[in-house]
This record gives sequence, C-alpha cells and structure tokens, in this order.
Amino acid sequence: MIKLAPLLKVSLFLSLTTFAQDPLEFQFDYARFKYDSTQTLIDIYYTIDQSTLKRNISNDSILVGAYLTINVINLKDSSVTVNRKYFVNSKYHINESVAEKGLLGVVSYLLKSGSYKLTVAAEDFNDSLSQKSFSESLLISTFQSDNLLISDLQLASRIIQNSPNKKSIFYKNTLEIFPNPTNVYGMNYPMLFYYSELYNIQKDTTSERMVVNTQVLNSVGKKLYEKSKTKPKSNISIVEIGAVNITKFPTGSYTLILNLFPQNSSTGVVSSKRFFVYNPDIIDTFTIAHSKFDIINSEYGALSIEECQKLFVSARYIATAAEIEQFESLDSLNSIQEF
Repeated sequence: MIKLAPLLKVSLFLSLTTFAQDPLEFQFDYARFKYDSTQTLIDIYYTIDQSTLKRNISNDSILVGAYLTINVINLKDSSVTVNRKYFVNSKYHINESVAEKGLLGVVSYLLKSGSYKLTVAAEDFNDSLSQKSFSESLLISTFQSDNLLISDLQLASRIIQNSPNKKSIFYKNTLEIFPNPTNVYGMNYPMLFYYSELYNIQKDTTSERMVVNTQVLNSVGKKLYEKSKTKPKSNISIVEIGAVNITKFPTGSYTLILNLFPQNSSTGVVSSKRFFVYNPDIIDTFTIAHSKFDIINSEYGALSIEECQKLFVSARYIATAAEIEQFESLDSLNSIQEF
C-alpha cells in the first residue's frame, strides 16, 4: 500500500527559485492522489520569493515572513470545506543574499468527491498591503475503479531516492520530492523531475507486465521526448518517478504526458501536466509562422480570459518586459489567445 503524506503539513524550506518579480511574488500548484474509498488527498505546493518580501532588520539579522491562506468552498452548497491560515518565515544574516531563495512548502487535505473553488493567497507579514491571490475551479474524484488509474503528475526540482530524512515535509514513499510550484525549468533547473502513482496494477488480467510511456510535446504538438519501459505487476499500486533533460528545449510551453497500458494492448490511461522552459540561448529550429497558427483548434482556443491570464502569470518568467507590457494592454479574448 502506498504510504501517503500526513495531513495538514506546513513548513518552510529554503530552496532555489529561478526569478524575482514584483512585490510578493508567489506561485502554487497541486496534485491529487488516491487515499480511500470516499476521499482524495490533495497536496498544495507553494513558493514565495523572499526577495519580494519586506525585511524586518534586527541587529545583524533579517526576518521575512508571509501569511498563507488556503480556502476551499464546495460549489454544491457553498459550504466552506477548508479555511486555514499559516505563517511561514525565514531568518538570515544581514550579509546573506536571498535573491535566489524562496519559501517552499506543502499543505495537504482530504476532500470528498465534488466541485470546489480553491483560493490560495499570500500576504507579506511586514506589509499587509502587499498581497496576491489565485482562485480556480477544483474537481475532486475518488480513484474508485477496477480499471488502471494514474494520479496527477507532481513536478519537482529534484527527487532524492531512499531518503533518510523521513521527517521532511517532502518525504513520501521512501522519496524526498522537492516540488517546483512555478513549473518553470531551464537555466537554473536543467532537469525536470516528476512523481506519479499508478493504481490497480494487479487488477488488470490482460498482461503480465505494464508499459509506462513518457512523452513531452511542445505547444504545437510536436513530440520532443519519448521513453517507454515495462514494469512487473508486483503490487496493486506503484510509484512512478522520472526525469527529463530539457537543456536543449527552446524557450516555450510544453506538456509532459504519462501513459500507462498493458504490454499486450495499446489502450490505457493518461495523465498530463503543462510546464514552461526558459532557455534563451537555445534557438527554436521548429517554428510555425504566426499567421498560419490555428488558434481556434489549438490548446489555447478553449481557454477563457481568466485561464489565459493564469497561464501568463506562470509564463511571465520567460517573457520580456516588452511582452509583459503588450500582454497587459490586450483587452479581448481572441487577442489574448493569439498572444
């Protein structure tokens, strides 16, 4: 049985993040995993850029901190399922640089099946006017089926196998998984690590082994990476981890895809995750003229303005100042999708 992370864990961890933006820059991500017959475990990962927090200086030390608020509302009856507020902070020497450090953490909850509204907000402890929040729809389904199932993909900056640090908030199934809530890779993160859980492996009777196929597609659907391997059906549920070297990937948006199917079949299940690459020195040799790009039939054609804006919040790390200014001047759905 897969050992799942304890509930309501929260802590800070000093971890390398890639860029510094406007005041109170923070990002979050989440992944859903099987728990039991009535509930699903959701891990919410966050990172807050220390360099964008107001400093409280005392003697030769500097204290920065932020309040993190998690709110989950059940859309069926508008009831509040989760309403938690945490305080995360860091204390460091006045001569220490934190330009590339962030407050990295995870909080976990059990949720029943349903449709929810998830809001994640951060507020500077030393400046209550410095705030940022994100809201989005959250669908929870229990992993109750005799068929093959895959959890969400958790993206990470690194994974330590057979970690002795069992008290780490990032410890799960003998692994220490350091999340990357920005989903941005490239110059500082040349390797994309991922974690997933595969369920009901032994319930499949069509083959003695399972095939795990990993692919990476760029924004126009071109396959840039693929790897397949077989796994024995030794347990009802197993962990799948991997890494993709993205040093040669041009700057842009990509999709990581994990396929699972019996060895004697081409039909199975899939889980996918979008991520971004910032490699300014890599020239994209596979280009499509902008005028010929079919926005309506692409992945962007189905996005709302709010979804496009949230996507740009993540992608702004790979945008120039001129591109950011151009995006902020757009006022129609079509122009935002095309951008």
